[in-house]
Amino acid sequence: MNTPLNTILNWFQTGDFPTEAQFTASWSSFRHKDDAIPADQISGLSTLFQQTASIGAFNTHLTDSNAHTGYLAKLDATNLTATNVDEWRNKLGVGQLSQNVASVDDADHVGNVYTKNQSNDLFMANADFVNDDGKILAEKIESGFVRKLQGDFKALINTSEAAPDATFTRFVTLKPDGTPGIKNLSDIAGTDTLQNIVDRGNSTTKSIVFNPAQGRAGELNFNAVTQSYHFGNMNSAHTGELNSSYGYNALSKVSSGSENTAYGSYTGANLSTGKENTFFGTYAGENATTGNYNTMVGAESGNSTTTGYKNSFFGTFAGFHNTAGACNTIMGYAAGNNSVLNDKNTLIGAYAGTGISGYNNVMIGVGSGLNNGNISNKLIIHNNHTHYNYSNTSEGNYTTPQHGQLNRALITGDFVDRWVRFNAGYFQVGNPGDNNNDITINPATGITSAVQYTPQTNRDYIQRGWVFQNYYNMTQVDSMISRVYKPKGSIANYDALIALTNQQVGDVWNLLDTGDNYVWVEDTDGNNTPGWDRLSGWVPQGLFDVLEQNSIASISSPFYIESTNNGGINSGLISVNGNNAEFTVINNGDVISLTLGDSGIRIYDDFLRRGLVAGQDYSQNIQDLDYTQKIYVDSNFIKQNFDQIEVNPDGGNIHKTPGSSNALDLNLNLSDDEGFVFAADSANSQSFFTISPSSFGINVKDKISNHTSSVYFDKDRGMTAIDDYLDPQGLDYIQKIYADYTYLKMVGTENSQYYNSEFQFDKGSGSGGGYGGIKLMTSTTDDHLDFPSYSTQIFMNVEEGINLRKSEAGGDVHSNLTVTTYGMNLYIQSNPSNANRYEFSANGIYTAYYIPPTTDAHFVQKKYVDDKKPYKSYTCLLATTGSPTPSPSFNVNENGIGNILWTRTGVGEFTGRLNGAFPADKFVCFSQLSLDNGGSGSMKTIIAGRTDNNNIFVKIKNANDGTPYEPNGKFGFLEIRVYN
Repeated sequence: MNTPLNTILNWFQTGDFPTEAQFTASWSSFRHKDDAIPADQISGLSTLFQQTASIGAFNTHLTDSNAHTGYLAKLDATNLTATNVDEWRNKLGVGQLSQNVASVDDADHVGNVYTKNQSNDLFMANADFVNDDGKILAEKIESGFVRKLQGDFKALINTSEAAPDATFTRFVTLKPDGTPGIKNLSDIAGTDTLQNIVDRGNSTTKSIVFNPAQGRAGELNFNAVTQSYHFGNMNSAHTGELNSSYGYNALSKVSSGSENTAYGSYTGANLSTGKENTFFGTYAGENATTGNYNTMVGAESGNSTTTGYKNSFFGTFAGFHNTAGACNTIMGYAAGNNSVLNDKNTLIGAYAGTGISGYNNVMIGVGSGLNNGNISNKLIIHNNHTHYNYSNTSEGNYTTPQHGQLNRALITGDFVDRWVRFNAGYFQVGNPGDNNNDITINPATGITSAVQYTPQTNRDYIQRGWVFQNYYNMTQVDSMISRVYKPKGSIANYDALIALTNQQVGDVWNLLDTGDNYVWVEDTDGNNTPGWDRLSGWVPQGLFDVLEQNSIASISSPFYIESTNNGGINSGLISVNGNNAEFTVINNGDVISLTLGDSGIRIYDDFLRRGLVAGQDYSQNIQDLDYTQKIYVDSNFIKQNFDQIEVNPDGGNIHKTPGSSNALDLNLNLSDDEGFVFAADSANSQSFFTISPSSFGINVKDKISNHTSSVYFDKDRGMTAIDDYLDPQGLDYIQKIYADYTYLKMVGTENSQYYNSEFQFDKGSGSGGGYGGIKLMTSTTDDHLDFPSYSTQIFMNVEEGINLRKSEAGGDVHSNLTVTTYGMNLYIQSNPSNANRYEFSANGIYTAYYIPPTTDAHFVQKKYVDDKKPYKSYTCLLATTGSPTPSPSFNVNENGIGNILWTRTGVGEFTGRLNGAFPADKFVCFSQLSLDNGGSGSMKTIIAGRTDNNNIFVKIKNANDGTPYEPNGKFGFLEIRVYN
């Protein structure tokens, strides 16, 4: 599917970070050069074809001999006029024949050469005067000439000039006058040159050899069968075609390999069947055998390559130790020199990739990747500035080779895991020529920009300044939150309230003795005196503004709280007017009213206004424990008669006398003290329904066999009961005791011991606000759990995994146990910093500080072991690779000293260099030879020691005479100790 170009351009604007899917969509929208374009997808192609001739017409035109005869000459020139012929002759310059043009006789002209017939008539055929051996027949020679020649030779023999000579330094020749004579070879040695021989039309099918004493080393030849040239000793029995070599032992073993070019002594010396290789420089590709398509330019470049193929090495010693690696590109002096490479490495720069192995690496810059070991799929770009003391004759040394390695080079990356890292103090992008729009990434300060941007989409990164302009910061939010009431609970009385400490602005406490609520404020008298303020009067509208702005509550209709004192009679109003419902509580003297919408429930403490009233019929769905309505009773029960009812208007009493021993004695009482009381008495039971003006509540009470149950409505506690009801139905109101036994408590408090506990489900709030999860907390303070003095917490969330934390006052972490989800690591720490944190991971146990062990049972750290060891050590297995000049290939097993640079300095002699690493009074070394000595007279010995503070040496000698010996392959062991 093609993605529109403007969409792709929008993904790759400055500052964007395209995703993998966006990269895929972008590249999939273009055609690859290797993909053929279907004809039906080329715009206008069919129209162009319609304007061209058909293949049939085109083929007919090709075979039409009369096509274009008006302006093209026919092959037989039959359409040329006399004028055309003259014009052709003039144009070709053949109007008058040149003197060097041969012509023969015709009817009108006399030529200047004989025809074949004329020549046959004038001369004798070769077969007529020579025999089968090519010698002239005697009968064809005139007798006079023979007699004269015989006489001349007889005369010559009788002269002193023809005296016998055993040195064979003279020969018979004809003099200028035609008579025979004797001539010395020395007379013609300086005059008859190779050039003279060639000028006389001579050639040879044999090789020309210079300095024959050296065998074929100076041989110059062209093989007519294989079309191969060589100057040197190319294998003369080769069968491969089109090979070219120049130099001693160049292509000396080539067999069926073809199209190889070798320039320089020992170039491609061991190549046999490899083809299309190019070697330039002494010893370049010396050990290549069967590899194809290699290009090695530079002395000893690719010297150890055997079967490797499709490699390109440029520079002296480039890729010297590569053997079977393929598709490597190496450019630079000694680049990849000590590297046994695998495939697909690209190394550019002097010493780049020296001392590495692995595959698919790209290393650019002097010393990039130097001695980085076995790495693969890595990118390293760096020029190591610590390369010193190099000259025309010296390699020099790197004081800090690690600068060019993977963990410290300027630019590094991984082609498989697809990451790129800049090891830099900062990374900066901006417009060319100025810094006005620079964006800087600094590991210490993060991402900064020279200008402030306004984000356009949700994917844009935002800046601190823009956030401060458009969002509240924590100080502002805390300031607004501080003006919100925070209920803390109930306390006995005002004296207990003012004895509290550590209160915060907005803390609200309820007094049990008066029912009053008090809030702690910053200013009680206009002089910034903090204290407790009794909640009364109108609630400031600003409170609801804060609530709405912070999404704590939404106020969509008027809300009033009013309290006055009128002549000692309390008067109050609470009103909430919703869109479809109304909730009103009025306390005015002895009147209480509760309304829940037009169709809801009303409760009046005025008996004449009917008590508990509903706006609709609930009788259809009534359950056993529901309060019933009159419509239900009228429909399902028979009314009592009132003939035994007594009314006492003075006492506000209505009394019905029971009609039988089992009937109820009913009383309705209205009084100033008790309010409205309905009582039903019998021998075994007593029930009450009370609306009390003193407590402003409704009480329903039943007593059976001395068991009293009561349900009442209280202005402070709402609906409450004496008995517990632990089997509620779906629509029933439930009690606190049922909720405590049945549901998980979110917050619990044990005031007597000042223990608080809290269980929270947190959905999280994104970046900077936590990642959500489950939190269990206990604390040892009477303050709210957000500000514990000491607390123990367990967190479970996506970011931290499982976290057990103990905190001190102020929220500082005192100890911490964490099992992470993103690395499956275990962390343990015992104070707020990470300085003493333990980490348990796949890499083992780690801590940022050192703890000396005190008993034998303690685990110890590396520092303890290093401190106990009185020296730093370096151990390696000794070996060489390559021939005829082997190079050191030492396999390091332990390295506590540093990276020693080993080089071959002579036959069987190797030097290791590391600045300041070998002090005279602290250096000890041990060496051992593992060569097969091969019997009597061939014993070998190894000598290792220190040259100065910077250099050490290893020498192999013949034990019998002390002469140097060149080892090949593995030959020993070396240990160096530098004491503390």
